Amino acid sequence: MIKVLRSDTRPYAVENVHGLPAVNTARLRELFRAREYGRVIDEFERVFERFTRFPSILAIDGKEKTQLDDIVATVLGIVTDDNFVVDDDHIRALFSPVAAVFSNLVALSSYQNTDSHIRTVLRQGRHPIRALFLCTLNNTECPPMREVFEIEPGFVASLWWLNHHPVGTFCFADKTVYDNVHRFLREIPDELVLTDVRTMPIYALASYLEPGLDREIKRTINRSTQQVIARRGYAFENRPKKGKIAVIASRWNGVSAIYKTSAPHIHALRERGYHLTLVHLNEPGTTGVQGDVAEREFDAIREVNIDGAGFDFSAIRKNDFELAYFPDIGMNDPSVWLANMQIAPIQAMGLGHPVSTYGARIDYIISGADVELRELYAENYSERLVLIPGLGAAPVDPEYSRRYPQKDHENVVINCPWTLPKLNYPILQALRRIQDAIPGGAVFNFFPSWTWGGEPLQTAHQFLSALEAVLDRVAVTPEMPYHHCLEVIERGDFALLSYPYGGCNTVVDALVTGLPVVCIEGTKWYNRSGPGLLRRIGLQELVVRDMDAYVDTAVRLALDSDYRRALSERIAQADLKGAFFNHDEPRYFADAIDYLIAHHQRLRRDSARTPIVIDA
Repeated sequence: MIKVLRSDTRPYAVENVHGLPAVNTARLRELFRAREYGRVIDEFERVFERFTRFPSILAIDGKEKTQLDDIVATVLGIVTDDNFVVDDDHIRALFSPVAAVFSNLVALSSYQNTDSHIRTVLRQGRHPIRALFLCTLNNTECPPMREVFEIEPGFVASLWWLNHHPVGTFCFADKTVYDNVHRFLREIPDELVLTDVRTMPIYALASYLEPGLDREIKRTINRSTQQVIARRGYAFENRPKKGKIAVIASRWNGVSAIYKTSAPHIHALRERGYHLTLVHLNEPGTTGVQGDVAEREFDAIREVNIDGAGFDFSAIRKNDFELAYFPDIGMNDPSVWLANMQIAPIQAMGLGHPVSTYGARIDYIISGADVELRELYAENYSERLVLIPGLGAAPVDPEYSRRYPQKDHENVVINCPWTLPKLNYPILQALRRIQDAIPGGAVFNFFPSWTWGGEPLQTAHQFLSALEAVLDRVAVTPEMPYHHCLEVIERGDFALLSYPYGGCNTVVDALVTGLPVVCIEGTKWYNRSGPGLLRRIGLQELVVRDMDAYVDTAVRLALDSDYRRALSERIAQADLKGAFFNHDEPRYFADAIDYLIAHHQRLRRDSARTPIVIDA
């Protein structure tokens, strides 16, 4: 049983009330019979784009299933026909980002996957490019990446690798999808070339499934990006002036996770007297700047744009920045491009998206001495690690007052406040074990963002189907205003942090609403920051080291209401403001910036890459 809670702000994330987009499949078949294959592909692209703009699909009734089956059957019938030819002028259209939605349409249809259709095309032996189009993450049979690059070497295979196959979904709760994504990401080809400005889906996706999986992927994408930059002659004219800093970010608004981990650091730089310019990164689907917030915090605002027409950084091409600071890199395409360029003499990054670039032109990453494993600096980062006292991030106080200290529900409610890519097959199996150990079961309340990555991509139905196949009782809370979301979180009994990609703000949200939260501690900042927060208020017993302990601790919390209540009382009595929000850590960040500016030339000559430690 799945209950999808309603949201006044995003009704499209609640139910499919408009029917599917109308598609004239007879017209597609007519164009095919007329051998107008280029026009067929153009029409494919229009159909797929219509679906990417369509509300996320949560349920499909019988009529819609028949309609969807007709669309999928028409496309499959055309693509598997031996006469169908893809000319050079239409390769981009066939493997465009919007075409990736076909993977979802197949999964939503009665076909489920395209295994038999791939076999048909490969058996025919002609125009094997068609087999690449048919590869989806739901297939049980797909050619290895090496064979793909033998089928269509160079540009075509790269276009498919970057834009089509991997971005069909950001939901990894299904075992087949989870295994396929793992295999796909492990087999990144050395000969990959950048085919357009779009890098973010792969760059960000690779961080979520397995620590270290993103290393080779980012190195390859960075190398390819730098080759394009050199070939096109992209360069900055920089005449640095003392004290001028560029803060390069998108989503600079009061509710984004990036803002909530970075804003106090920016405030500290302003108080230190630095002149701050917000370089706002615009791209389709990116949440914009909250104007009043940005105007209070920055001396100037500049815009960098990236879209289908290309990459426009003219607003900062001539600049006087002494240092460029990226609160996050990888959550959008322009951040990856700029991170591979030399904007200023000194370039540093923070923990808004707390993973290394593994090879971009970033000198330093500023993190926290309390949570980093210093001995793993070379494994975890290509940037020189700078350690400041504390967490390395400074959460913003949500200023939330508890409203529901008494729980009025029958079943234990366990919050899973995870964006889509944080839910994976292994952790879903752990939730099943937790549910099985609780007499009467428990309700797992998920807080996904259907639009993670900037486009709906029709992943909502796959997400719900995966949950329904494994768990008995599920509630799903769609996107809603932040404080409304905190109210829903507070109504739960306790929370679980995802793994391997845990988080920081999710722990803050649980604790300010008075809930215990269980974390698995790993070797990366993203799965060590949450445990670090718990230790600050003496709740280290909720920090575990493996999945078995995670299950055991969750089951104890579910079954022992007295224990759960005692933990909530300890949270209520803890000085959360002093532990998380009102402290000197932002000042230490400003100290680190001072130090890097003063000593950058010497640090560049230092062959030792050991962490730089900023003392309190």
